[in-house]
Amino acid sequence: MSESFKLQTKKRYPRIRSLISHPSYPFLIISLVLFSVIGLLAEVFHFFDQKLLQDLIVVNDGITLVLIIDLVLRWLISPSNKVFLSRN
Repeated sequence: MSESFKLQTKKRYPRIRSLISHPSYPFLIISLVLFSVIGLLAEVFHFFDQKLLQDLIVVNDGITLVLIIDLVLRWLISPSNKVFLSRN
């Protein structure tokens, strides 16, 4: 890759890049994944009554949406699709 292309990709989306490179960001993503797994286990084994289970499904859908947005943001700041797929 040429130097100008590398420099150009580093300048794209500086706010997104600073958000993702924040030290607490990986902890947030890991926590969301763990909460999602716990929620899925609770859904499968029916630990709660029907109303609470419906609320849990909505929360789990929200967590899934946040994780999808995370992947889209990582794709936006990635220099190429190949680099994105090898990192994630």
